[in-house]
Amino acid sequence: MKNITTRQFSVLADCGKIYQFTLDIYERD
Repeated sequence: MKNITTRQFSVLADCGKIYQFTLDIYERD
């Protein structure tokens, strides 16, 4: 059970990083 939660959290963290990365690119334009 703990492994599943950790995996979901890491996936959410990756999504957050991608979201921030996308925002940075849009703000530059």
